Amino acid sequence: MNFRHAGKAIGGLLFPLILTLFVIALSLSQIMEGGALKDIFIEVISSQVPEDVDDASLVAAFIAQCSGKETLQVDIGGEYLPVKCEEMRKSKTAEDVAGAIFDAQYAKKYDCSFIDCVKFIPGIIATAQGNGVIKNLSYIFLALSVIFGAVLMASLKGFGRLTWFGIAVISVGVMYFPLLYMPNIAGGLETTMVKTFASNFLIVLVAGFAIAAAGVIGGLLKKK
Repeated sequence: MNFRHAGKAIGGLLFPLILTLFVIALSLSQIMEGGALKDIFIEVISSQVPEDVDDASLVAAFIAQCSGKETLQVDIGGEYLPVKCEEMRKSKTAEDVAGAIFDAQYAKKYDCSFIDCVKFIPGIIATAQGNGVIKNLSYIFLALSVIFGAVLMASLKGFGRLTWFGIAVISVGVMYFPLLYMPNIAGGLETTMVKTFASNFLIVLVAGFAIAAAGVIGGLLKKK
């Protein structure tokens, strides 16, 4: 197997895969930084409050537990989070209380190396530390995408290389369509997250068509 055949096989397989992973990691990082995750957390926690409990009573109960304390240990799924009482005392509604709890979760740190943290991503994703890990992964996937994209381009010939490279990019961008028509599966809570993924895959899709079109036009001009 010569270089071109090997390049087509390796680049053709790994470039779309790594590019997909880059878009996923980038989207997750944007969601966590953009506050969408916090909004979802607040909505979920607030929905658990019984209808017969009003905001004032709930907030008063949490503030009362903070009496003489700097932090309040809040049980979330069997895990206790140290919520700052300073933030809790500022709360006016159940959403404010949920926001203070999320901030405590987001500030939580785990004692793990980068590799170990990557293995534990589901457990740390809702933290600033997890966001940092995902952001670093996106940089790694971007670098690998460039490398395998270069391998794929080098294995192709003439303007046809742009066309086929564009098609490889389009194969990743088509993920936009199932995301665009994805039905609500969590009462609409996931809408912002899906839109973030969809918009990033749309950018890839448009870029792929532009690259492929450039290849086709360049090939036609060359024949004249």
